[in-house]
Amino acid sequence: MNRLIRLFVAGSVALAAGVSAPGCVDNTETLFIAGVQLAQPPQCLYKSDPTQPFLLLGTLDVLLRHGYQAGLLVGNQFTARGAKQNLRAESTRITLRGAEVTLTDSTGAQLSCASNANCGSFTVYGTGFVDVSRSEDPGWGIFYAELIPQGVGQSIQGNMTSHNAKSTTVIASVKVFGESLGGEELTSSTLTFPIQVCEGCLINFPLDALSIDQNTGVQSCVISTSSTPGQIPCQVGQDDLVDCRLCAGQTAACQHPFVFNK
Repeated sequence: MNRLIRLFVAGSVALAAGVSAPGCVDNTETLFIAGVQLAQPPQCLYKSDPTQPFLLLGTLDVLLRHGYQAGLLVGNQFTARGAKQNLRAESTRITLRGAEVTLTDSTGAQLSCASNANCGSFTVYGTGFVDVSRSEDPGWGIFYAELIPQGVGQSIQGNMTSHNAKSTTVIASVKVFGESLGGEELTSSTLTFPIQVCEGCLINFPLDALSIDQNTGVQSCVISTSSTPGQIPCQVGQDDLVDCRLCAGQTAACQHPFVFNK
């Protein structure tokens, strides 16, 4: 499996996790989510730059990790109202406080978990900031949100195992909320983002990394002086392939290709 399809985006920064949501006034013309930004190694940074790549589809490999985290590009279309000559402060910049997330399957049914009936609908909290529009273009910011919490990812994997499935698709519907410096509470439009959840699909086994046991015929991923592992992804198990030599020491799924990738 190769890298997934990308376009562009940008941002600021934030952190997240949590449950249950406060209500804000929906203002989808002012505050909106443009997409999920792609962080690229080796820097793995989110940038306030609308020309940066973003993902049209996410991938979570539950043999490597259970949580999916996303840098959401958020746009602010408020017109600037500040005027330095009149000593009038700018009130239309927006401080982000959280994101409301709903998870459904490919049929539109909301996810449910045996241990948590609300696992398909929750709120993540964090910090973020979106500047004001300076021209016809919006101001930009990033909110960092956990779209699939670890416990939910474990539940999805358990459901896949019970149905003998190697992959499934989860649809994350997310909107961010915050407050302008002028005191107006805002909630964005909804971004719909599909995430493929799989077992072993992001582990790469290059031919020069494989060794065959002559007695058992079992293939193993090994590091040798004659081979060079690829670059480690920003988040192992999310969106990008990882060379088996980079994870074989920590994860059984990276050690033997035909055990986990049939």
